[in-house]
Amino acid sequence: MWPKIQRAIAQSLPHLPRPIISRVARRYIAGSSLTDAITTAKDLATRGFRTTIDFLGEDTQRPEQANEVVAEYLRLLAAIGEFNLPGGVSVKLTQLGLRFDPDQCVHHLKTIVNQASKVGRFVRVDMEDSSVVGTTLDIVRSLRKSGMLNVGSVLQAYLRRTADDVDTYLQTGGDVRFCKGIYRESEELAFQNRNEITQNFIIQTQRLLEAGVYVGIATHDTVIISAMEQYLQQRGVDKNRYEFQALLGVPITARLKRLVSDGHKVRIYIPYGTHWYAYSLRRLKENPDVVGAVLRSMVRWDR
Repeated sequence: MWPKIQRAIAQSLPHLPRPIISRVARRYIAGSSLTDAITTAKDLATRGFRTTIDFLGEDTQRPEQANEVVAEYLRLLAAIGEFNLPGGVSVKLTQLGLRFDPDQCVHHLKTIVNQASKVGRFVRVDMEDSSVVGTTLDIVRSLRKSGMLNVGSVLQAYLRRTADDVDTYLQTGGDVRFCKGIYRESEELAFQNRNEITQNFIIQTQRLLEAGVYVGIATHDTVIISAMEQYLQQRGVDKNRYEFQALLGVPITARLKRLVSDGHKVRIYIPYGTHWYAYSLRRLKENPDVVGAVLRSMVRWDR
C-alpha cells in the first residue's frame, strides 16, 4: 500500500510549495553555480566516479538566451579542462534554440563540441520529448558523420520507435546513452507498462553492445543493473566498451560504489543552475521512494 501512496503523492508534487520541493531537490542538484558543479565533480572524482555536467534549462525562447547557454558551456568546459576532471558535459538542443532557429542551434552545438574537443572532452546531447527525438538524432548523426566523434546522443527504452533507432546504430555505430525515458508520452508513442520498458531496455542495450556500439547504461533500476552485469560477465565484454551511468542523488550509492570497485566505469550526471524546478519534479516523480523525504521535510520544517 505504501508504494501506491508514494506514487500518488509524487503525482501531486507540482501543487506543493516551491520551498518544500527545493528542500528535497538538493540531493539531485549540485547547486546554482558553475562552482557548485565543479566542486561536486571534484568530490565524485576522488571516489572513482566519472561525470557529465548539465547546465539546467530547456526550451529557450529568444536568441540571447541561447547565446547565454553557449557562453556558460564554454566556461564550464574551460573549468573541466583546468581541473582535469574525468568527464564532459550534457546539453539539450532546445536550450540552444532548436524550436525557433534550428540552423543556429546546430551552429551553437558545433561551437560547444569544438570547444570540448580542444580540452579532450565529450558532449552528450540529452534526449527530450518525442517532438524533437528524430531531429535530435539526425543532428548528432550529421555531426559525427562530419568527423565530430566527441558527441553522442541518447535513446529511450520506453519509446516504441527506439528499436528502429537501434537498427540505425547497428549500421552506423556511435556512442549512446541508453535510459528508460521520463517525459509523458501517449500509448501510441511509448510503452506504458514498466515490465515492457524494462524488457526493451535490456534487449536493445544488448543489441547495441553486440554490434560494438559504446553504451552508457543509464539506469538506477537494480533489476536492470543486475541483468546487465550478468550479461557483460557471461559475454566477456571489455570494460572499455561501456559504462554505467546514474543521476546525482538517486539512492543507490552503495550499488554504484560496488560497480566501481568491480572495475566498471560509472558516470554521474551532475545538473546545476537556477532552472532546477522542472528537472526536480521529473526526478521526484520518477523516484516515488524519495517522497518520504518530502513528507519528512513537511513535518520537520524547523530543522
